[in-house]
Amino acid sequence: MLACLLAATAAFAYTRLVADLNSVIDQGQRARATELVSLAKRGSPFLGSSRSVRLLDRNESFGEIIDSHGSVLDASAILRGRAVLSPLERARAARGTITLTRRISGFDEPLQMLATPLHFGTTPAVGIVGVALGDRNEAVGSLRNELLLAAPFALLIAALAAYGFAAAALRPVEAMRRRASTLGAELNGERLPLPRAHDELSLLGETLNTLIDRLESTVERERRFTTDASHELRTPLALLKAEIELALDGAVPHDELVAALRSAGEETDKLIGLANDLLLLARSDGGSLPISTEQTNIHALFERLASRFAPRAEGAHRAIGVDAGEELEARLDPTRIEQALANLIVNALEHGAGTITLRAVERAGALELQVTDQGSGVDDDELPHLFERFHRGRRAHSKTSGAGLGLAVVAATAHAHGGSVHARGSSEGFSVQLLLPGDSTTRAR
Repeated sequence: MLACLLAATAAFAYTRLVADLNSVIDQGQRARATELVSLAKRGSPFLGSSRSVRLLDRNESFGEIIDSHGSVLDASAILRGRAVLSPLERARAARGTITLTRRISGFDEPLQMLATPLHFGTTPAVGIVGVALGDRNEAVGSLRNELLLAAPFALLIAALAAYGFAAAALRPVEAMRRRASTLGAELNGERLPLPRAHDELSLLGETLNTLIDRLESTVERERRFTTDASHELRTPLALLKAEIELALDGAVPHDELVAALRSAGEETDKLIGLANDLLLLARSDGGSLPISTEQTNIHALFERLASRFAPRAEGAHRAIGVDAGEELEARLDPTRIEQALANLIVNALEHGAGTITLRAVERAGALELQVTDQGSGVDDDELPHLFERFHRGRRAHSKTSGAGLGLAVVAATAHAHGGSVHARGSSEGFSVQLLLPGDSTTRAR
């Protein structure tokens, strides 16, 4: 591209010089022709004498006047009385001014001639003025040679300069590439260096650093997930192993053996529930959590949950109430929603207080399923992390708290239905709202 640009520039300069020189020569010839016509009217321009020095320059230009028969009426001495026009050219010049270029003996360079009709006294004739093109050709040739010699050096210098500017402009990219090549799974807060200029490269670096932030958060979340899952699995597995070893001891009484097997079954149930929750969350991460929606009566769903957890609530001297219209229906996956609401009820039984209320509220066409209790809930700084996996509040204790996956399963279920989940605490108690899309709600007839 630089070579093409330089070639175009050189061609333009060369063409302009040739055009300008030709224009100067044409203007000079026309001025001399005008003077020749003026002199010819008086009958004797004296082209071959010293009186015509101001009109013609010896060895550089000449003048000649010939009549219609080709006879030379007056001419510069260098022409030696020879007619420079052919009969055809003389006839054309008699009708109007013409310009010719040719070589003539006595001149070392080609000449440009301008022939124009005039009157020598009262005789019709043709006047010719010519000028040698040596100076023009010399200037044009000198420029051509200089361009041919200078162009390669100009191209080399321009290429080196362009390379230097490009290298300087891309130096931030190389710095980011080197830093990126050193990044591994352990990012440790490292980020790509950003150029000082706030340009496209800086915006690219900021975008890549944002991507690295997300990757680091994902890696940290997965690491924490693996650590917490291992910890949660280790305890029930250790207990299960102890119960099995106790059962295998032949000296254990029958009652203790039955208790050990029952405890082993309970630990197995915990492991199965934990594995199911982990599988559900893994499918939710991959966007493939399966749901099978059907028209479901919300009041009947609440009643089943209240009956299911009634014995546990009575054992804790608490109650479960239902607040939903009997005709309210929604299109949802009853199994998934029942599991999510069950997790909220368990959470309220373990960490809440007072009566637990299952409430359904229609808001702007959307359906909001609420599980509220009269407890103090969680601290405000814990609310943003409430639905994270393996998160257990500071008020939870080891004997009653689970693995910390219940609320994460609730959030995954809500998202699978195209909805969302929120928590809110107030002086009246603590509430978790599961919001479902508006097109899911209908009224039974």
